Amino acid sequence: STFLEDENLMEELHKIFESGYPDEYDVGLFFRNNKSIDHFNTIPVILLHNYTSYEKYKIGIDLTDKLLEYVHSGELNNGLFAYLHDRSGDFMLNFGYASTSIFKVRGKFYKDQSSIEVLKKRNLNRKTIWMDQLEDFYRKFIFQQNNSEFQFFTFPSASQIDLPDELVKKVFKELKLTDNNNR
Repeated sequence: STFLEDENLMEELHKIFESGYPDEYDVGLFFRNNKSIDHFNTIPVILLHNYTSYEKYKIGIDLTDKLLEYVHSGELNNGLFAYLHDRSGDFMLNFGYASTSIFKVRGKFYKDQSSIEVLKKRNLNRKTIWMDQLEDFYRKFIFQQNNSEFQFFTFPSASQIDLPDELVKKVFKELKLTDNNNR
């Protein structure tokens, strides 16, 4: 089954992680002509599909502590870790990092309407891995949307979703593409 294969893959990756953060040479991923996939780090793709745990989904090995170790040693980008971690389901620590907290619905951008307590915990999590506070993250996103020639080197921050207007108004707060009214 696919779940068993995924579980086996994560067990092998966990063994490789014991020797440090792996690259494509450690994992053995190459094109047919034996050239390395230099422009594309394959480990995040493997983690994106397998570093996850949901009650009715698949259960993988919880690599959170190991991945945090790699963030603190500089081997793993903090934004990539936050993105992977926020998608990890039951492995998520203390409300996560809000790395995917901007949503696009019918051409408008929204942020989730988290409580003050949740925002504080997320900002504390972000601080522990040297990420911007959420308000600064939103300001950078707005700047980038208004200045298309400027590109932040970051991981996906906006997800396209299609929800009924009533639900959007109830769950999200519009993120205006001007730098005021976003608090």
